[in-house]
Amino acid sequence: MRHADPQRHRVLFAVGVALLAANLPVGWLGVLACGALAAATCDPRWVWGGAAIYAFSWGLLGVGALITGTAGIAHVRELCRQHPRCRAILGLNWRHHEANAATRGVPPEPPRPTR
Repeated sequence: MRHADPQRHRVLFAVGVALLAANLPVGWLGVLACGALAAATCDPRWVWGGAAIYAFSWGLLGVGALITGTAGIAHVRELCRQHPRCRAILGLNWRHHEANAATRGVPPEPPRPTR
């Protein structure tokens, strides 16, 4: 979404990127916290609370994607690639993909460039 005022566009873009970045932590931490509360209290209503928080996180993702568009999604992906822990997770997943391809007899794809 492009706004006529450049300053407002920057603010909207930053809000959209924040919503995109908050999607995973809100969803997973909400599910984990509600699951722990459900186990501790033996109350199944907490499970529904966790499901509601997870659905809310998908709403955050959708609104953030609508606000920022493809440029914001690419920006969040680049931020994730720059973060050391995200790079480690992405590298681990890439090695896992190569191992699965080797067992199927499929030649592995060339490695992705790192920065």
